Amino acid sequence: MSITQGSSGHITITATLTGGAAQAVTLSCVTPLPAGVSCSFVFPTVTPTGSGSADGLTISTSASTPTGPFTLVVNGSPVGATASGSTTSVSVTVTAVPFDYSLSNNGPVSITSGSSGTVTVTAMLTAGSAQSVTLSCVGSSLPAGITCGSFTVNPVTPTSAGASSDLKINVGSSLAAGSYSFDVTGNPLGATTTPTSVSITVTVVTGQPDFVLSASSTSLTVMGESNLCEGSSTLCDDEASTTVTVTSLNGFAGTVRLRFSVSPTEGTLTAYCRARAVFVKADGTSKTRCQVEPEINPDTPITYTVTIKATNGTVSRSLTITVTVTPNPFVPSEDNGNLSIALSAPLWANTAGSSAWRGAPPGHRHYPRTDETSYPTLTGMSLPEPTEQSMILQG
Repeated sequence: MSITQGSSGHITITATLTGGAAQAVTLSCVTPLPAGVSCSFVFPTVTPTGSGSADGLTISTSASTPTGPFTLVVNGSPVGATASGSTTSVSVTVTAVPFDYSLSNNGPVSITSGSSGTVTVTAMLTAGSAQSVTLSCVGSSLPAGITCGSFTVNPVTPTSAGASSDLKINVGSSLAAGSYSFDVTGNPLGATTTPTSVSITVTVVTGQPDFVLSASSTSLTVMGESNLCEGSSTLCDDEASTTVTVTSLNGFAGTVRLRFSVSPTEGTLTAYCRARAVFVKADGTSKTRCQVEPEINPDTPITYTVTIKATNGTVSRSLTITVTVTPNPFVPSEDNGNLSIALSAPLWANTAGSSAWRGAPPGHRHYPRTDETSYPTLTGMSLPEPTEQSMILQG
């Protein structure tokens, strides 16, 4: 007989009277038995007859019983006149528990037509030793318009707690709203494993795919250009930024390209985003950081209008940001010479017809150098007490 580890087998033992007067006989298994093996009889005693008296023997094994064959000997007591007739042998083969597991999923899943969704498939070990299982969709069960993408983990190794893998499900844009299902199976299958059925609810968006453009701030104020404000300077900052967000509507998905226009258009303000294009998932959002940087230091505040235009095919949306550039009092020594003298000196500006200094664009703040060969730095300077001129200088 064959018995699986951890289970039992049953056999009938028959006692036949071959001579003399019948008397009760006690049956037992000869010990020692293999590890984890035990035996028991239905009746504690049996009385042999000429036609034979039967007793049921149950042979039990544990999960740790070694696999393979062994012989179990059953003995009758008292022994009859012929001793060899008072014993019988039972051949037993212990086999390993067959690999078995179950498949389940966390459906139903709701997916908008023309987009995709995800379902989690779980393989749980129910018997035997774990081994790798390759998951796949049963092609013949897939409805038209629904396709399977890839699994995040494949193959999986079932465990008693369950091993999971996420499956991407793609739904065609022409698929009608309703309930659909398909099967996911594993290879190899366990002793009792059956495919798991994934249920999908398809919804249809009533509006056209679209997106919305927004910014964390649509009004920025920044100081004019100065080398002292570059990099990691803690003195000042001559750049400003805002976070631009593209939000999907009605299942929109795709790449959105960003373009800029600045007014006035004299090239005195630069606007740019870290990403010139962003990808937006259906019903999702995508963000990018956009910055503005003045190319001049104006004498009086200048207001610019920056228009961000986002496009995807024929879909286009715009966003307007107002940027105010104010005079920057922090100017580098190479532009201003001795800053302490400059702060108490009259303000010079390059205006039409003026030749007071060289190289600065109109409206740029400039302080005259007192010594063309000397370039003192700001570090360590002590600024003078405000004078009437320096107060005028600061506006």
